Amino acid sequence: MRSLAPTYNDPSNWEVVGATLAAAWLRKKTASTVDLTQATVGQEVYGLGTILSIEQIHGRWAVKTDAGTIREAERSTASRNTDSVPNSSILPSSQSVAPKTLPGNSGKFQKIVVQVQTALFTYGYYTAAIDGIVGPQTRVALSKMQSDYGLKVTGTVTPELLDALGIAAQ
Repeated sequence: MRSLAPTYNDPSNWEVVGATLAAAWLRKKTASTVDLTQATVGQEVYGLGTILSIEQIHGRWAVKTDAGTIREAERSTASRNTDSVPNSSILPSSQSVAPKTLPGNSGKFQKIVVQVQTALFTYGYYTAAIDGIVGPQTRVALSKMQSDYGLKVTGTVTPELLDALGIAAQ
């Protein structure tokens, strides 16, 4: 006779990328994209069951689920996110023809900005609408985060900022 007990994913294949006491943002470690799953206590998450609690353990976020505990991702400053810099075959041949900024109205850039705004919100730097637009409030949040993390303060989305937040520009 077949068991009717639910089958869960291994929680070690997931990581917490940000959290507040009210919500956590989870990511599958094996995913090729940076799709985040927002979860709240009591919510059912496919493959993980019910979110039982969101708490800090020894200064790091942990999300307890029916499947087990998902821990906050380790952030290492030693590794470089090579996905955030295009390969040399698509870079302009000279600085004079290089674009001065990323095209802020492209769909790809707006998706990256949504991820950045979500991360800035998660870490308490940003409280405005998550809309994919780098407006004045986003620039202030970017500058504050860059300053706090010892990055060059530009108030813009940079490869170094993407590295610090663990976001790949894809």
